[in-house]
Amino acid sequence: MTSSRRRPGGSPPLDDLKLGCQTWAARSDPFPHFVAHNVFSAERALAIENAFREVLDRGLSFDVEPERFSRNLGEFDAFGVNFSATLPLALHLFFSRRWCEHLIDRTGIRDVVHAVNGGLHFHCPGSSSGRIHNDFNPGWFSRTPNHGDGWLSDEEVCSYRSGQIVGSGAPPLRLARAIAMIYYLNNPPWPEGDGGFTGLYRSPLQALLEPSRIVPPVNNSMLIFECSPKSFHSFVGDNRFARSSVIMWLHRDVNISRRCWGQADLVEW
Repeated sequence: MTSSRRRPGGSPPLDDLKLGCQTWAARSDPFPHFVAHNVFSAERALAIENAFREVLDRGLSFDVEPERFSRNLGEFDAFGVNFSATLPLALHLFFSRRWCEHLIDRTGIRDVVHAVNGGLHFHCPGSSSGRIHNDFNPGWFSRTPNHGDGWLSDEEVCSYRSGQIVGSGAPPLRLARAIAMIYYLNNPPWPEGDGGFTGLYRSPLQALLEPSRIVPPVNNSMLIFECSPKSFHSFVGDNRFARSSVIMWLHRDVNISRRCWGQADLVEW
């Protein structure tokens, strides 16, 4: 477990993203994606990491507990905490409109609405690898905006995966994942040959341990890609050290997704 000793540094106000000297690489192989380094200023990155560690210090739970890292990620060998207004303030940046607009502007991926699902992920040392998948999935939201004039997934109101409404309410809004982001933080240096990285693949039939490209979990860096029928990726485990990340998805209208990708069906849960 990561040490509970708190690092110095406060939480800069969220009205300024406090971006770092970002370097972006746009790559087409094995599918279009972006890798960015020095995403935030040192001050902002420290505040985000402190907030992540604050939640991690609450401990790990094998039962689903909204305020702690829990086994809420289905088949994946990791612990997660969903985005919510109860997270430490520095983490609210990831579901802020300014951050979402920044991702849209930098990637040029358009026709995206401010509907966010995501959370914090933590892999213990020696975690099992995930399966190769493409994130080309639907997501369900309460029809009434609940985050300014946008949406933040809230399992206490509407199940993101099934659309089941808790209690009474209007039929849910079914959207399609459009942009995926993985931001890496709170990690020790990544040694060559260690697991705990993100593998990118040309096919789900590819050998999991032989990805076409790897994205190492370097702190204050991120991987972004448009969710498509070909955006195959996976967490590659057997990692010697714990690995931490923030993961989020932005969404678009299902009909727009169909126009982008033809008749390719969304991958149902």
